[in-house]
Amino acid sequence: MDTSQPQSAASRRPVVTAVVVTYNSSDEIENLLDSLPAGATDALDLRVLVVDNSSSDDTVEKVRRRGDARLVPSGGNVGYAAGINVAREHLDDEADAIAILNPDLVVEPGSLLALVEPLLQDASIGVTVPFVSNSDGTPFHSLRRDPSILSQVGEAAFGAQWASRPVVLGDTLRTAEQYSSERDVDWASGAALMISRACNQAVGEWREDFFLYSEETDFARRARRLGFRIRYIPSARCEHIGGASGSSPQLEALMEVNKLRDYESNHGPLSSALFRAVLTAQHAVRAPRKPGSRAAVGYLARRGTWNQLPKGEPRPGGNQIRPAASGADQTSQTTRTGR
Repeated sequence: MDTSQPQSAASRRPVVTAVVVTYNSSDEIENLLDSLPAGATDALDLRVLVVDNSSSDDTVEKVRRRGDARLVPSGGNVGYAAGINVAREHLDDEADAIAILNPDLVVEPGSLLALVEPLLQDASIGVTVPFVSNSDGTPFHSLRRDPSILSQVGEAAFGAQWASRPVVLGDTLRTAEQYSSERDVDWASGAALMISRACNQAVGEWREDFFLYSEETDFARRARRLGFRIRYIPSARCEHIGGASGSSPQLEALMEVNKLRDYESNHGPLSSALFRAVLTAQHAVRAPRKPGSRAAVGYLARRGTWNQLPKGEPRPGGNQIRPAASGADQTSQTTRTGR
């Protein structure tokens, strides 16, 4: 597969396609679309591609009325990764980079340009990620390390406390210093990513069986294994409104189950069993006061129940890889596709 930049890229404005996967995102989508032109500036040729996962609200009508985005129906509530894969099938051949953006973001002026410039200047950088803030202005801790048994022990023991603890004792970067300057990271939240043309082509499709959570962990790991770096660019900034991400005990349980499934995909049985034990213990301690942790303990302890968690409708030609002990047919869910 040809992973080179288009030959004419140097003589024209870089082409960036912003990919937005929506599901009942009516309250948020216009804020994001309104922010994109200033985020790109006149230096970029910005195209916007919205993949809708069969919204039941007026998301589709709002996008169509605007006329500044191309709308592609996914054919069902297929999930976040599958929505991205649908978008990949509709990319313009001349796209130099792809911005994956949650519908509940607002992109600050110049931020898309700040994200694409490192990709064009350094071919070893495959993905760039911005500084993300919550709606109240506080930092959203979006930068992550690959999960390990030791990092999970740290998360179980300290959670969000002792932010400055040794990095091996956590999988989330939490100190102000870690967000103050450019750095390479293992992976970052899938709410906002810029991916180079070469990296997109080399890594290929996103894993659709994750539905929500851990698909960005898997994509970043595959990119790193191919020699691409994941670069944090603090001058690029997005506000994460959070309205589209939703929350429920089942979604929290899905996040933890997918973390375990991702770990099992890359480690042996003994290491995976220990990781599962630590992850379960972490939520068992929190279960009395957190419904999501109570749900997580139940699902982590009984692998056969994983098919009851939210999952996407099968997409024709999709790469659904079912969990080993699941086996049941997939059904439609109404889970939003946020982070």
